[in-house]
Amino acid sequence: LLYQGFALLRLGGSLEEVLCIIDRYSKVNEYYNDLAVGNRFVAYLEFELYEHVDAYLDWLEGREDIFVGLPKILEIYVKLGRIEDVERLLNRYFNIFEEIAESKEPFKQQMHLKFRYSHALYQCARNKITEGIHELLDVSICAIELGVLKEYGKYLMMYWKYRHNINTEHERKYLQILSK
Repeated sequence: LLYQGFALLRLGGSLEEVLCIIDRYSKVNEYYNDLAVGNRFVAYLEFELYEHVDAYLDWLEGREDIFVGLPKILEIYVKLGRIEDVERLLNRYFNIFEEIAESKEPFKQQMHLKFRYSHALYQCARNKITEGIHELLDVSICAIELGVLKEYGKYLMMYWKYRHNINTEHERKYLQILSK
């Protein structure tokens, strides 16, 4: 049921369908009930119900797996123009971001890519577009190396959004990516 909920979320199921699956597995035991709480927040955010972002952060704080949700929260804060909140989280959880950057675990490496992506968006939102584009391109290269193709496409789509701000170094990196 847990995986069915993720599949529905990724393959275009409705929010109601996803929440129904989450409710079903939440009744299995306390462990799955706890997972269901976080997954409900993730579902709301994936369906762009961003009013749940702060409650998700509150739920994550103090949890061992906080690194899983922070990149999404940072990304949404950037989308909402909440740059001061992004800066606060970056400062508060800097040690977590460093820790996952050094990890050799594939899942943590993917989470680190998501963090770097949200950081690139933050750079662009602060008008440090050159740095943000470099970060987007570097993350795209890492996504190729890790075989995370869905994320790779997302990163390049954001690069395309800023295509009017690229310089020759960006273009060289981009062409290098396309040749991989």
